[in-house]
Amino acid sequence: MRSLLLALPLALVAASCGSTSVTRAQTPVGPETVAQEMPAPEVAQGTVTEAPVTGPDADDPLVPAPWTGAFSGTAVMLAETIYIEGPQGLLEHVAARVDDAYFQRATETTDQGFLQTIVRPSESVPEIRVRLDRWTMAAVSRVVILERFDECPVTVVATGDAIWRDVDGAISRSARLEFVGHIGQDDPAAPMGATTAPHGIDETDATKESAPAPDGEEG
Repeated sequence: MRSLLLALPLALVAASCGSTSVTRAQTPVGPETVAQEMPAPEVAQGTVTEAPVTGPDADDPLVPAPWTGAFSGTAVMLAETIYIEGPQGLLEHVAARVDDAYFQRATETTDQGFLQTIVRPSESVPEIRVRLDRWTMAAVSRVVILERFDECPVTVVATGDAIWRDVDGAISRSARLEFVGHIGQDDPAAPMGATTAPHGIDETDATKESAPAPDGEEG
């Protein structure tokens, strides 16, 4: 377990262009909605729509927005789907691997905020890798990122045989893991019931098959 989870790369490929942007009212987006089966978004030629800037610091880009330190510790996570939600400024802390040769990506401005959906179309392409501050994550099928218009904590929800581990060896595995970082909070986020793995523990066969290989290596 330790060797493959900690082998997740910390360097992520910058997001590429090629997305669609629409404005519409819709059913509220949330982790439970993301976990449901739904068609992959169609990718059309267009321009990348930047999330609108609002709030007290909108006219002063040199002033960093308040943030949470909950994800500032090194950790890795693997899951079927990963949902990330946060307030204005979230996209300054998130980087996702978006390669049109591998993934399908769609963006839209909803009544809740700026929504991005990245889908892995088949098992023949790499997992979707995303980083939030010092957390490195990989999703087997889908990543959804919502930068909300209103004030809210930063929330990460992983579903589908999710496994998380930090650099100190704390580990948690469940069908659903949720992490919440409140703005201004410095305590590291960790799932309830996380345990410390025994020294030298090895991964199960299921984890070996699903864990992503480091960049530049074959799985």
